[in-house]
Amino acid sequence: MSEMPSIMCSNKKTSALRISDGLTVMVIGSLAFSVPIVLFVVVDLFYSLPFQLDDVSFSIDEIALSVFSIWAMAFVLKRRCGLSLVAIGLGSLSISRAIRACLIAFMIATIYAIPSALLWPDDVVPFWIDGEFSLSISRCIQDLMLAVLIGPLHEEIFFRGILYQTLRTKLSWGLSTLLCVAIFTFLHDPPTQMAGAFLQGLVTCYVMEKRGSITECFVIHAADNLFTLAERVGYEYITMMTNT
Repeated sequence: MSEMPSIMCSNKKTSALRISDGLTVMVIGSLAFSVPIVLFVVVDLFYSLPFQLDDVSFSIDEIALSVFSIWAMAFVLKRRCGLSLVAIGLGSLSISRAIRACLIAFMIATIYAIPSALLWPDDVVPFWIDGEFSLSISRCIQDLMLAVLIGPLHEEIFFRGILYQTLRTKLSWGLSTLLCVAIFTFLHDPPTQMAGAFLQGLVTCYVMEKRGSITECFVIHAADNLFTLAERVGYEYITMMTNT
């Protein structure tokens, strides 16, 4: 197997991905996430299943699909390129850098969480069910696992680990960041998430360029989601209490 190209960052050397290899990994990862959903929809169409995908166990379906997608990307990355997720930037992180990443995430969340609540007050956070505020233990665990653990890990491996590093083999860091952030933002909805995704994407692409660490990007992403969710839930809960 020929030697893989690499990206030199300020303190780490990460293995870059050729366009064909990166596209292959991303396609397989996307199919691993979406094909089970498509199959469910097709079966439901012909056999009228008595339950909907999201009604089975709230977020467990998305968690399972995200884990399966991560495994599929790691498998193809290893078989096709001879690389592990560690080789492209998923590794350990010092406590000081983790704390700094959390502080960065707090600043990102503070910039857009409350303004987005004012601009789009009708967006419903995960803990509102049928118009009522609910914080059941099971629902909290499932939503927090998806929003603060599995979801950010899945997205950072896909976008910063695979997409960004694939783009960097041919493009400048500025253009690679622009394309990566545009795709990342476009795939988020509603507008509150798109605004946050745009800022989050800019910061994590910069960190990936300078540090070469998917782990640091993941900590920023996860902490940002946690702070944003806490700020949004707190704001809407206080608003609800003051209006009753």
